[in-house]
Amino acid sequence: MNKFKEIVAANPQIYNEDYLRLKEEIAQSPLRHGGLPIRFIYNPLFFSKQEINLLDSACNQLAVILDKVTQEYLKNKNFRQAFGFSQELEELILIDPGYGENFPMARFDIFYDFDTGSLKFCELNADGSSGMTKSLLLDEKLSQSKPIKIIRNDWQVTYLNPVDSWIEALLENYANFRGTGGKPTIAIMDVNCWKQGMITEFQEFQRKLKEQGYTAVICDPRELKFREEKLYFHDKPVDLIYRRAVTSDLLEIYAEIADLVEAVKKKAVCLVGAFRSQIIHNKKIFALLHNPQLTDFLRKEEQEFIKKFIPFTQIFTEKIKPEILKNRERWVLKPLDSYQSQGVYIGRDYTWETWQEIVNNIPPGEYLVQEFVEVPKLELVDFREGKLVKENYNQMIGLFMYNKKFLGFYTRVSPLNNVASGLGAVAVANLICN
Repeated sequence: MNKFKEIVAANPQIYNEDYLRLKEEIAQSPLRHGGLPIRFIYNPLFFSKQEINLLDSACNQLAVILDKVTQEYLKNKNFRQAFGFSQELEELILIDPGYGENFPMARFDIFYDFDTGSLKFCELNADGSSGMTKSLLLDEKLSQSKPIKIIRNDWQVTYLNPVDSWIEALLENYANFRGTGGKPTIAIMDVNCWKQGMITEFQEFQRKLKEQGYTAVICDPRELKFREEKLYFHDKPVDLIYRRAVTSDLLEIYAEIADLVEAVKKKAVCLVGAFRSQIIHNKKIFALLHNPQLTDFLRKEEQEFIKKFIPFTQIFTEKIKPEILKNRERWVLKPLDSYQSQGVYIGRDYTWETWQEIVNNIPPGEYLVQEFVEVPKLELVDFREGKLVKENYNQMIGLFMYNKKFLGFYTRVSPLNNVASGLGAVAVANLICN
């Protein structure tokens, strides 16, 4: 919305003071990223109701496809082989979670062109998805900025709440698992949870749950013990687990989480999300979707959707190496299973010589090759050392999907092609204007 930039440019001094006020309020929040106050840009992103409907429709269509893929994995041994999961992981995936959702938590990261309304899905995240509390804090604060108060004279300004809506979805799955009656004791679970940069997000969910009358603890999966047909955290019986631990981290300590696995197998605890969400979380999913020989169970319209909205992706092999070496600006290299953009290489970010070295050192079968998606940069206004600045940014818009419903945003922007928090990307608020 250009109106925001026009308002700020008309009186930078007043709005710099407003920016500093918001910066202080956000710094006073207990929420942190990597132990530091949340960094943000003064200029929110604005979405119309029509754009919300467009995003919702695209996410719903992809969710239906991913559900079909999951069901095919569960029933088709030959299809499972395409994923290359270990025997331990396959056994975990095949455990019935006891409720109907294959991936109750997901964040679909997209590239979105605000000028044309076109979008491409960049990658999918499942249970380790983060950023809800950060996004909600920014939406709450930036929706009360002085420029937005002026915009409210002509527009209705709202935002989505990805925190409360996730708690509702979490409890909905527990109700389907256990039935009615009683309040569950809830464990927010991650490997090395107290050392993670996301601990303040866990604490915010814990606070919200306690406000609603639930007992909620934060734990490492190795702290959970199964005895007398019940899973315990110290002396507390645990009924429901909100899993933030990504599957790859759990597999690294597989020998130490036998109690958790046994409790899940015996349905002594409700695990949300279940291990089967790894099917969509694994980065190989886009390459498999682009293989028509593997996805003949999808309708023609669904296969066309994949071609239109998902960048062409394939497994890195010696056969395609010459093409990757030759056309570096066209390709992105991604590890098969990682997070926080670790190990991602974008061809156009490197010289020809460096790209040759990178590609030649990647073992076949361990990386994906994905088509680079070029999206028009966003011009956003911000303040730096008291001065108004306008800069162009690349964006990555995260769409939270809870029980296959689009219920929240988490957007990051960066001057770099690789838009990742670990590489300096900054969060922005997401507001809906009608």
